[in-house]
Amino acid sequence: MILVLGSTRLGARLTKALRSASQEVTVVERNRRYLEQYLPDSWGANVVLGSPTDPDVLSRAGVERADVICVVNRDDALNVLLADLLRARFPSKRILVRLDDPALTQIYREAGYEVVSPLDLAVTAFTHSIIPVTERV
Repeated sequence: MILVLGSTRLGARLTKALRSASQEVTVVERNRRYLEQYLPDSWGANVVLGSPTDPDVLSRAGVERADVICVVNRDDALNVLLADLLRARFPSKRILVRLDDPALTQIYREAGYEVVSPLDLAVTAFTHSIIPVTERV
């Protein structure tokens, strides 16, 4: 099972892509409005309304049986808090964390976290679109 913490645009698209690949997904979101706006059709995912910092909410979402936890909120501060709390509680779990801040991205990568940086991905995509493979350093 894949646990997605956050259902903004990224969380919703990730959920849809994972469900399209027949993955079992549970989404935790604290803001009902985000669920209504970004995830009006859950695509067959389980949805738990509540704070991802609340251990009871995480238990209801099945965190203990999650193979992968994706922390994808828009807020870097919340994401690092969640990543740290989850790593402390579940040191053997695979945790992917979205971070936008380049300094935090570097710090968390060096600490062994799997970091997904939308900024880095966008820069790479633009660079690959502009500069031919043979000219890249």
